[in-house]
Amino acid sequence: MEQLIYGINPVLEALKKSPDKVLRVVVVREAQKNYRIRNMINLAKKHNIRFDFIPKARVSTLTRDGNHQNIFAYLSDFEYQNLDYITKTLPKGNRKILILDSITDPHNFGSILRSCVAFEIDAVVIKDRDSCSVNETVVKTSSGTAFDAKVVMVKNLNNTVEFLKNDGFMVLGADKSEEAISYENYDFSGDLALVMGSEGKGIKRLTKSKCDQLLYIPISSKVESLNVSVAAALFIEKISKF
Repeated sequence: MEQLIYGINPVLEALKKSPDKVLRVVVVREAQKNYRIRNMINLAKKHNIRFDFIPKARVSTLTRDGNHQNIFAYLSDFEYQNLDYITKTLPKGNRKILILDSITDPHNFGSILRSCVAFEIDAVVIKDRDSCSVNETVVKTSSGTAFDAKVVMVKNLNNTVEFLKNDGFMVLGADKSEEAISYENYDFSGDLALVMGSEGKGIKRLTKSKCDQLLYIPISSKVESLNVSVAAALFIEKISKF
């Protein structure tokens, strides 16, 4: 099954980092003289990737997103990673994994992946249900960095948490309940997995009960909560310092 992505940065990242996944590139004919697009056409040629030109009037048949920047690419399905393989190949003692519990908004997911790549989180775990998968909006929002992220899709988060704990991970939960402590002075050294829930519902009750420690980000009383992608970026940046 093909996956459509669009925009200069996402398509360029795909051509540079995963050319074997690019099936074909589609360019709006009126934009082919743009130097960045010309360079991408040349890159497609270098990798023997088919490219087609379409009139601007046909763009609406591909996407309704006006921010397509006149270039599209069809990719083979996103390749999810194996968690067991990742944990075994990483050196123990400083493995860092982010677990997303029911994050459904692709813009939030894309922003989170971008932060994970920027601060070198080793893997991102998502559920195969009730969660956003890696799609064209995620790739676009991540500015193509989704191709650098190691994303793992699992059937059961609770089993995954238990698997990580048995492998020596400390499992943390981002939550503002009474038993949570501030993340500001927390020691994030060692093998860590951080669970983050959706903005509306937070971490599921059973998953939360399996966390070794709950942490919150202190914010002004004028603000009820942070967007999950903003909160994730703050946690991830903090974790990266250890």
